[in-house]
Amino acid sequence: MLADRWKNVGYGFYTDSRGNVTARCHGYKLVAICDLASTLPLVWLLAPASVSERDACRELLKILFALWPTCPMHTLVGDALYDQEEAFARELVFDWGLHPCFPRGGRVSAALPHAETDGVPTCAHGLMHREKAEGFPDADWRAKTGTPRGEIARENKARIRWRCSIKDPACASQTTYPRDNARLYTYLPRAGDSPAAIRRRALLYRRNSVESVFSTLKNRGVGGKGNQHLKLVGDPAADRVISLAALHLTAARVAHAVGGYDDSYAAAECLGYLTEPTADDPFPQPTVDEALRSAVGDPPPPEIAPRSLYREL
Repeated sequence: MLADRWKNVGYGFYTDSRGNVTARCHGYKLVAICDLASTLPLVWLLAPASVSERDACRELLKILFALWPTCPMHTLVGDALYDQEEAFARELVFDWGLHPCFPRGGRVSAALPHAETDGVPTCAHGLMHREKAEGFPDADWRAKTGTPRGEIARENKARIRWRCSIKDPACASQTTYPRDNARLYTYLPRAGDSPAAIRRRALLYRRNSVESVFSTLKNRGVGGKGNQHLKLVGDPAADRVISLAALHLTAARVAHAVGGYDDSYAAAECLGYLTEPTADDPFPQPTVDEALRSAVGDPPPPEIAPRSLYREL
């Protein structure tokens, strides 16, 4: 969908760490929140190319939890563009109950404790081990307490406890608090070998799998370059075409899950649609009479027989 406050195309550009322009775009920007397991889009919107992806994500979170208040989403995985604003990370943790999981996309103040080790405390034996993380207003806590997504909660409760990696009693345990800097002190540590740190790395390796959504949309003609560039007039047209294409991805997966593809294949096989066409026997198609009956609005033909009948035939 197109957010109400964004009505026109815009001009945007991307820069590297040195300020060099690496990409330019004039038009819309499609931003989506996708399920990492299935790579299917959950919610999406169009924004002018000049709009920050973080601002677009803020809108998407409002849409997602308005449509699906009990959504069990617990982590937001993204690229380094999402790690350039401490306020955004703080909103994810305390407003939406989500754990940010992004590659480092900007610097943090060297004055913050443990900044040189990406927020992980150290002792005489090196990086400390994350013992536990508690007090986070995550999806489970919100479900138990009835606290809706989008409501600030537990800013002073969330903390991460650390212990010596070899459990040396001489090394005092330490605690970090996301309230001090949600980009640095993260539920999923950026360093170390704790299960949570390993999980972060695994999620980041999987991140590019959601790019398949955009690739698939381009293959369906909704995007591309040159002659494959979709020509649309007006915001509503762009919104409708892209939204229908995105919805089709989920519809196709549902059809596969419930056996719809098998039924269609059995019907096509029975009707001879899978036979290789030749000049003497062209690909099956409606006859002229069938096409005319369809055009004048005759009642549709009887429902296709169930798959079992085709198997018997």
